[in-house]
Amino acid sequence: MKKNILSYIVFTGINALLFFSCSQTVVSKEEFEKQYNKEFRYFQPVIDMMNKRSFTDVLLSIDSLYKTLPHKSTVQGLVYLISKSIVYENKGDNDFYLSYIDSAITLIEKKHLQKPGAECYSNVLLQKASLLFTLHQPEKANELFFYAQQFSKQHNSITVQFSVAEQLAYIAYRQKNYRQALASFKESYALHQLFDQKDFYKKAESLDNIALCFYKLHNNDSAIVYYKTAIGLLEAHKNNIAPYISGMQENRNAANKSKGVVLGNLALIYRDKRKLDTAIILSNQSIAVTSVLCCEQRNAQLVQMRLIDMYHEKLQWNKMYAELQSLRKGLDSLPNTEPELNWNRQMADYYDAIGRPEKAFTYLKSFKLMEDSLNMVNQKDEESNIVKDLQLKNQESDLKLLKKDNQLNKLYLVITIGLILVALNIIAFVVVNYRKTRKTNIALTKLNEQISEQKTALERANRDKDKIMNVVAHDLRNPIGAIANFLDIVQVKYAHSEEEKKILNNSQQAAVRSINLINDLLEINKIQSGELELYLSSTNAVQLIKQSIQQVQYKTIAKQQNIVLNASIENAMINVDEEKLQRVLVNLLDNAIKFSFINATIEVKLFKKETNIIIEIKDTGMGIPASMMDKLFTNTITVKRKGTHNEPSNGLGLSICKQIVEAHKGKINVVSKEGEGSVFSVELPLS
Repeated sequence: MKKNILSYIVFTGINALLFFSCSQTVVSKEEFEKQYNKEFRYFQPVIDMMNKRSFTDVLLSIDSLYKTLPHKSTVQGLVYLISKSIVYENKGDNDFYLSYIDSAITLIEKKHLQKPGAECYSNVLLQKASLLFTLHQPEKANELFFYAQQFSKQHNSITVQFSVAEQLAYIAYRQKNYRQALASFKESYALHQLFDQKDFYKKAESLDNIALCFYKLHNNDSAIVYYKTAIGLLEAHKNNIAPYISGMQENRNAANKSKGVVLGNLALIYRDKRKLDTAIILSNQSIAVTSVLCCEQRNAQLVQMRLIDMYHEKLQWNKMYAELQSLRKGLDSLPNTEPELNWNRQMADYYDAIGRPEKAFTYLKSFKLMEDSLNMVNQKDEESNIVKDLQLKNQESDLKLLKKDNQLNKLYLVITIGLILVALNIIAFVVVNYRKTRKTNIALTKLNEQISEQKTALERANRDKDKIMNVVAHDLRNPIGAIANFLDIVQVKYAHSEEEKKILNNSQQAAVRSINLINDLLEINKIQSGELELYLSSTNAVQLIKQSIQQVQYKTIAKQQNIVLNASIENAMINVDEEKLQRVLVNLLDNAIKFSFINATIEVKLFKKETNIIIEIKDTGMGIPASMMDKLFTNTITVKRKGTHNEPSNGLGLSICKQIVEAHKGKINVVSKEGEGSVFSVELPLS
């Protein structure tokens, strides 16, 4: 009984599937007894009352039942019975139905049953909101929709989120906002799949509603696909009993009747395609199964209304008149606004066709009076944008939460900025000392043969450098990484203003760039100290290039770029350290992306040259100034510049690439002209 009772309010102009038979059991005793074994004897009198459709007595009985229940933990069963009775009680008298729902809400709140029966309570609210909209009270309806939505978020209820999306879809459809209705119906269909895979009637209903929206948007091909999918689903499950249906025969009847609703809608498309004979056959099939079921007679009336127009187009006056008389009998017992309006118009068309203009004028006058009145009501509904109002209310609610967290966020921001400044000072200290150490090493190396006494000083300088690198590796990289993670958590977990978001994002990027710089410094230190180790293995060059392209693919999306691989050989086997060589290729591809413009194409070539292979990476971007060419592969961060979108660079990547390639007994070269792009080539020996 924890399953949500879904609200199926059907508005004028939309034919939603009614997936239960009017004769079916309202509440299954077997299912209820399974859920509430010990307390079932308390619930049984109310269930019997509901199955006899004595709904007006249900609320009083439930009120008394609450006082006698031995365990208050079963009160969600009470809420379930209340919401179930609401689904079945509506007899077309909206004022009575509204008072009935108000009584149910009062009972639930009086007994404090909201939390134990959260899903059912939310749907009772949705029932009232939908009814208020039907009664042309959009402001009150919107307040209830918002309250139900917030209540569902507090209890993390997917089923209520589904109900809200579905109800808003019906409203958007009624307001002729078919694109919004289509999106909401698709959302409700996806949500329904998360909590109920067995309700194939509900799936068929959703498919039918989606198809109707496609039809209204003049996308008949998509509509036909969804209609036929719904029919196929019903055919496939006609021998499978749905959870809320009591027997096989009733299940098959429900499947046939639901299929009849879909056939009636499908007839609309064939009518528009001017295939009237097919449309008439489908309409008659729909009417045959839906007109005998009380809860689907309104659908049959709508299909009859369209069928009469098709007989008029085919000049079949006898059939048209017979169908008009049949529709009149149905409307006398079950009023229906749209068929009633069009019946007067169709009677005018009929009498005009058989040469009785005075009778035609009488019916046409009635039609015009009803049409003007109905247009005023519809205009009021269309002018109220409940979907937009609901979004505004959610934004207002989010704004209040942001204000409450504002002080705490400012404190986090100050702490974060302080940590970043400390980190940047440390990095600056490391970089400055690295430069000094490098200059000292070069000078000592040149003077080593001439001044032997400088050997001790050089060893001391090397030890100092190693200490600095050790600080970077162990005492600096981890704190900066922690800072980057902390900034990420602050951005995700807490809401911020746009200015705060910008500061946090820039700070996090600075921390990440600092970590990358530290890694590059450590890599250069390993290379210079002779600690670079290669773990060689036979590797397919094509596969290695493809893997490297895949690693940088996400960066091309932001700049709408494309990477093209042209390999003249497929099985080029090379004996390399796969991880380190892939770093070289990723670095070269990253540079090509960084220094290329939007919509650019980056070409990667692989070809054989004697006993070697050549990998070329060509871009048509900014190119490299001549003044930088002689320093390009040196390990100095002065050789750096920003990309086409101001992407940062530390200037050390190409130096590492050169060292790795040469360690593989290969070569790396570049040909470039400023403003025309660059071509980097890596030459490696074949295995």
